[in-house]
Amino acid sequence: MKIYIVLPVLLLMLGSGVAFSQTARMLPVITPAGKGKVNTMVDNIGYWSRMVQLGYVKANPQTIVPPARYTGSSINEYNQPSDSHHSSFVIRHSSFIQNSPDIPVTGETDVTQSENSIFIDPADENVVLNSNNSSSWISGYAETPFGADALYSIDNGQDWAGSTQGVNGINAGDPATAIGLNGWWYVGRITSDYGQAVSYSKDHGMTWKRVKVGQGPTVGLGLLDKNHLCIDNSPASPFKGRLYDAWTNFIPGNIDTNQVEIVRSADQGLTWSSPHCISRSASALKLNHGVNLQTGPNGEVYAAWSIYDSWPADETAIGFTKSIDGGGVYIPATRIISNIKGIRATMTGKNMRVSSFPCMAVDNSNGPNRGTIYIVWSNVGFPGVNTGADIDLYLIKSADGGS
Repeated sequence: MKIYIVLPVLLLMLGSGVAFSQTARMLPVITPAGKGKVNTMVDNIGYWSRMVQLGYVKANPQTIVPPARYTGSSINEYNQPSDSHHSSFVIRHSSFIQNSPDIPVTGETDVTQSENSIFIDPADENVVLNSNNSSSWISGYAETPFGADALYSIDNGQDWAGSTQGVNGINAGDPATAIGLNGWWYVGRITSDYGQAVSYSKDHGMTWKRVKVGQGPTVGLGLLDKNHLCIDNSPASPFKGRLYDAWTNFIPGNIDTNQVEIVRSADQGLTWSSPHCISRSASALKLNHGVNLQTGPNGEVYAAWSIYDSWPADETAIGFTKSIDGGGVYIPATRIISNIKGIRATMTGKNMRVSSFPCMAVDNSNGPNRGTIYIVWSNVGFPGVNTGADIDLYLIKSADGGS
């Protein structure tokens, strides 16, 4: 695969604003009671809140975040010369057809949202579902996590409604949304007992029903972390309407610890399969994390994630697998690009959790690039060189189904 430069801009995949650093230079301060119990690889606000409550880690001092400052709406694009990766970049300023106003998804002043996931109804682009990690906001601080909420708009994002108190009640967050061709809405997230669940609504968010899709730890500590949800909405797919949900298993002593697991539903989310490990063949030396799911025009299921070969460390590769039978069988996972350097441990200098998880899209149109897979991630310097003072955004693509 060739590497194409898209936009060399700083991309920080920000976690929630909880004040726990998970970088090599600023690991959480683990108390004597937490020795051997705390998993610093976990990337979830609910988990770290629980560690503080148990006295296993020390919370960082509260920090007042200054208000955001508007700096303009232009983007600098770089033209890459044909004979060099690095030299003689030309900057040009983009012009935008429309600069829409910022519209808050809630008028409440005692809550705050982060880690949002948004999905547009494939049958009506005026209908938008948005889920966020929602927390109380008291005197300038996020205190009580409500978890993944459910907010929506039926007029193209002009007005919003819904609940900020967590879909189906308080949960551990990490929202992922989807809307089916049948009009059903879905929100996946970590449950309050640190398993996985997907809630569905058949009446545009008026009522929600929860289905457990992954069992959390029955004893001790651990969780199913960094989930992603997708739905097959391709009209040509023989598996149209199927849902897929995946996560990293962080339950100690489990056969799939530090691996990516996936489940599927063939009945609109009413029932789900048992978890199936899909990452083992990528041979991560430490862990697989930050899975991203998409489906192709003929019902293909694609999964991509970050590979860590040591810890604490940056991302070192991107893992990938696919299924062509609706999630029944997955090909052995491979590393579609190696020798990369993400941003989880170095270069950011921020006292918060940041990662370089891959983000994937598939062209399901009837255009000339139908079926092409695109994956982006942020890298320290040029991939394969992995040095320098900048963090850029890079893209790889596959026109043959990931082969």
